Amino acid sequence: MHPADQFIAFHDLVVQSGLSIDDVAARFGVSPLFVRQRLKLANVAPRFIKAYRAEEIRLDQLEALAITDDHQAQEKVWDSLRHDWERSPHNLRSLLTQQHVSSSDRRARSVGVNTYVAAGGTLERDLFDEENEGYLADPTLLDRLVTERSASLVADLQAQGWAWAEVHLENDYWEALEKYNTLRPAPVELDPALLAEADKLRAELDAIDQASEEEEASEEAEDRRDQIENRLDEIEAGATKFTSEQKSQGGVIVTIGHNGKPVYHCGLVERGNVFLRTLCPSGMEANNLPSLIRS
Repeated sequence: MHPADQFIAFHDLVVQSGLSIDDVAARFGVSPLFVRQRLKLANVAPRFIKAYRAEEIRLDQLEALAITDDHQAQEKVWDSLRHDWERSPHNLRSLLTQQHVSSSDRRARSVGVNTYVAAGGTLERDLFDEENEGYLADPTLLDRLVTERSASLVADLQAQGWAWAEVHLENDYWEALEKYNTLRPAPVELDPALLAEADKLRAELDAIDQASEEEEASEEAEDRRDQIENRLDEIEAGATKFTSEQKSQGGVIVTIGHNGKPVYHCGLVERGNVFLRTLCPSGMEANNLPSLIRS
């Protein structure tokens, strides 16, 4: 049996005979993922399956074409490439998904793939790349959801009393930040319980660091280290607070981290703003103060 016969047989069992993917997997002693992959290959344009039988196209190229079920798109990309070296799996995938947005894109992560799908967006998954979580096939819908998410962040910050707020999605936000000085938030006396918690966490962190010097840290230890550091950052952020007067004069630039979470650059005022001198200690330059504050 040619491998292509297996693609078609699995397809017929699911589509015509009505068997579930799990049933087919159990019948042939393979994993459900293996069945889904073969079903995906069966959806490639017939001309490519015929070429695969004739050994005119490799399996990895066929897998790359299967990133989309659009036969016209598959044929258009393939025919636009004249040489075999141009038809590498990587190049085929790139061309077939160039109008899509990777689910690892910061915009997709900021909105959330589940939110995108719930709004009617389609998601194309590369079943032959375990690390790839899929591509968002409707960038227009994603842009709308990102705009709505940005507007919500701005409204929330203005409700907190900030004079203005902007969301910057691209890496050029550093150019925007350079136009501003940063106000220093006022210190806040922390609850003794929080101070005690911080001391306990630092002691635990020291113990983890000491243990990692003796032997390689486990995955659980690394996860715990991240949890401790995140909690310490939260406690430290609570040690300062912008006053109502500062908020009425300053603003916030929100950027999106690679994990999709918003990062807040608070207390921004235009350089030369006279208000700045009334809120900074004598002799201290405001732009030397920390600019990244968690809201």
